[in-house]
Amino acid sequence: RRPGGAEVVPDGEGDGEDQHEGDDKRRPPPPWLAASLELSSVVLRLHEEVLDLAEFLRPTSEELQARRQWAATIEAAAHSLWPGCSVHVFGSVPMGLALPCAHVDVTVAGSEGE
Repeated sequence: RRPGGAEVVPDGEGDGEDQHEGDDKRRPPPPWLAASLELSSVVLRLHEEVLDLAEFLRPTSEELQARRQWAATIEAAAHSLWPGCSVHVFGSVPMGLALPCAHVDVTVAGSEGE
């Protein structure tokens, strides 16, 4: 291992040079990378990759609909148990910031215990 924990993997070329595990030569590009642009500016390439990642992580319409349906099911169940309660979804989902497979934050208020 080298400093920083990177594992050294022989490249098999016989020239004595080693490759770090994870070098681009040995790994496919990340799934969010839309295109392998050859940009002269590292900052511009990073900007493009961040935009690609944001698009990759955006929930699909099916995921959004499933979350809305789940929240409606929870609201119906809460109202059947505590008529007059209010159910609020909060956090990343209603803000539009939820990642794929993110949990849904829900609170039930105004119910009186029996």
